[in-house]
Amino acid sequence: MRRAPDLIIRFSREGSGSSLYIGKEYLEQRFLGFRIRTLAWRDVKEVGIVGTKVFNRRNPDKTGTKYIYFSRDTMDDDERFHMCFSWPPVQVLYMQYTHERITSVQTIWDSQLELFNVGSLEIETKERWNTK
Repeated sequence: MRRAPDLIIRFSREGSGSSLYIGKEYLEQRFLGFRIRTLAWRDVKEVGIVGTKVFNRRNPDKTGTKYIYFSRDTMDDDERFHMCFSWPPVQVLYMQYTHERITSVQTIWDSQLELFNVGSLEIETKERWNTK
């Protein structure tokens, strides 16, 4: 039997009854306390932030709800567009974006964050933390 991850933080996914546990070794999605999906950090190829309102040419800052996602595959902008267009995605783990949540993720994820349809959102990187 697998034990719970060394918990870094737990995020409830509003309205869905599920939670995303972020540990040092893996991410775990639970529904009503039952584990339904697990993704080891070593298998994560891409972490990013997306805005789900993809038809916003008139005002690019109206991005809709922003989410942080964790994918086992790298994606191009076309694949990110289709992921947002058919939200919620099936193949990735995700949670609603907040500054505190992305800061927690960055304590584990050392690679670049992918940003798609996020308007004027700026994310501080670890390199910028070290220069302050």
